[in-house]
Amino acid sequence: PVPTPHTTFTTDGQLAVHGGCAKGDMDDIYMFGTIEAVLPVALEFAARNARRYGGVVAFSGGLIGPDSTPRDYPGSLEGTPVFLGCSNVDPHIPVDRVHESAKVMNGLGSVVEKRIYPHMGHTVNQDEIGWASEFLTSIDTEGSGAA
Repeated sequence: PVPTPHTTFTTDGQLAVHGGCAKGDMDDIYMFGTIEAVLPVALEFAARNARRYGGVVAFSGGLIGPDSTPRDYPGSLEGTPVFLGCSNVDPHIPVDRVHESAKVMNGLGSVVEKRIYPHMGHTVNQDEIGWASEFLTSIDTEGSGAA
């Protein structure tokens, strides 16, 4: 049997996801990234390894690379739910990168929820945590998320 994923929220607002999946059940994989290195890796991994996943949640970030990076990734995310949340004035993540990432992920066949927060800076807010929490609680017993 597949372990049931569950979430833990730490005192500083970071989201940790615990769980697992049986070999081959990629739609039971949920990738979460918060700010720094983990976020772009989760989002970029999904784009470069396009297939159906349970979901990808990206707090304050976008796809990796300079603006000139080719974004013609092969494959399809087959309706994978993707959340992108970021500030319009994040000093590390240009808002245009978030818009570009949403466009690329949509083009790969994911269902994108993009939220741009005015004047938030480089952090994670309660709305983002709330969205992730609701998303995870919406996962049915067969492991497919509902966004």
